[in-house]
Amino acid sequence: MHKDWKDIQINNQFVQIRYFIILALLFILLRTLGTVSGHQEGDTLIRDELDTGSEFSSISIVFVSAGILLFILILLSGIWLLKRDKIDLENPQTYGEKINSFGRNARLYIIHVQGMSLTYGVRTIIYAFYLLYVFRNGVDFLGNHFGTVYFIALLFAMGSIVSGIMAPFNGIIVDKIGKKWSFIIGDFLGASAVFSIIFFHSPIFVMVAHISRSAVMSIHSIAEAPFIYEQSTSKERVHLFSVTSGMSTFASMSGNLIAGVVPLFIATILYGNPIVSGNNAIFVLKVALFISVIFWWLSLLPAFFLKEDPILKQKAKEMSVSARLTFKNVKHWRTISVFVISSIFIGLGAALFVNFFEIFFLLKYAANPAQISIIFAIGSFFIAIGNIISPILADKYGKVNMIVGTRLISVVFMVLIPFSSWLFFAGFFYLSRGLFMNSTGPTESALAMETVDDEERTTMEALRQAGASIFSAIGFLIGGFYFNQEKFVEPFVIASVLYLIAIFVFWQHFRNHDQLVLQSDYSIEPIVGK
Repeated sequence: MHKDWKDIQINNQFVQIRYFIILALLFILLRTLGTVSGHQEGDTLIRDELDTGSEFSSISIVFVSAGILLFILILLSGIWLLKRDKIDLENPQTYGEKINSFGRNARLYIIHVQGMSLTYGVRTIIYAFYLLYVFRNGVDFLGNHFGTVYFIALLFAMGSIVSGIMAPFNGIIVDKIGKKWSFIIGDFLGASAVFSIIFFHSPIFVMVAHISRSAVMSIHSIAEAPFIYEQSTSKERVHLFSVTSGMSTFASMSGNLIAGVVPLFIATILYGNPIVSGNNAIFVLKVALFISVIFWWLSLLPAFFLKEDPILKQKAKEMSVSARLTFKNVKHWRTISVFVISSIFIGLGAALFVNFFEIFFLLKYAANPAQISIIFAIGSFFIAIGNIISPILADKYGKVNMIVGTRLISVVFMVLIPFSSWLFFAGFFYLSRGLFMNSTGPTESALAMETVDDEERTTMEALRQAGASIFSAIGFLIGGFYFNQEKFVEPFVIASVLYLIAIFVFWQHFRNHDQLVLQSDYSIEPIVGK
């Protein structure tokens, strides 16, 4: 264990600085709204007609069929995971041997996440189109007129900053109620917020519902990495992170593919025509969103069968709320600070463009939902492959070298995206960026959990998400402003610079990472789920 870096005096200063940053960002956010909103007059996205797939070609049918087939395979893989016995080996070598060492708890969680990701794959496309058509003529909000895209950016920004503010408190909630109920309650409330938007879509209500969803969703994500860590040993930990992420991404891919045909199916059944307009277009998207939320709720069922170690759960409860809020449980401040800073720069950069990809393809290339769903689905496939080969690359090149190298490659493809004049090349660069950038996730999560003590993990996840979410709010506003003006180059170029800063900070600290890895009981045996 390396030497502690912070004393209590610096700890208190950190708390003061954190709240100062939050207040400063809120001020900047409000100032930005006042400055930019004046430029929104007339910048509306007027699209009365929704083409759900009038040019639905044979290749589209192939992709949708692949999505349905993949959905069936996901169900079968879930059954296979549950029925397969755990095999304990002293030194598992192959990928298959390490998967066989996963306990029942880990397998149940993989199934739960698969269900969530499947619905997310459908919802992420439908939700974006739903907002575009509901607010297609712009929005009068708080005395200002906002363009459609910029109002959506404002939704993302406000949700992000609230998520960041709530993250430390949600970390306390995770410790108090346990990780199992964090998954169930966080997702149930998040799904309920989206469900309410289907029936009430005034700008004020949508803003409140979206903020509420953002406030509770981090409860699940904060609990995820510590939970996975507890279900594994050092021998198969990266593989568990990778398989969880990879299977989740395959499920998301299936959802993306299915999302392309859901509006087409609904429009054809209800109106006998794939092209609908006005309120009919909105109703088609409402029905599609309704279906996705129902399946989101159903995905919670496997989580009810998860088990937590009572001793570990009680240990998490013993730390007082005041001690958590003042971070008295944190000892490895240098390591945690590097993860937080890296998350801030990547979160800020990603917010400039990632959530606007549907809008980017729609505005620049006039892509329809079916085309976008196919691009997203292939992207999910690439990411899933990246997640699955992540432990292989980490074993060969080392965790830190793998993370830094793949992220540098992803920056190159990211810069190329907005300069493409054809959807095909933009899609290829999008896929390549996603492959290299997102394949680092499982390895980074495993590294993060290995470099802090047991009682610090939930707090570190909360701080990482708080930093990324709060700074993402500014990224959403800047990105929304550029995309609303149909200026597509600037967000990607600015993001590439921010990514490079994050990579440099990460590399400087972790290039000798073996000295930073801590040993705990969980390096030898998982806590539960034998």
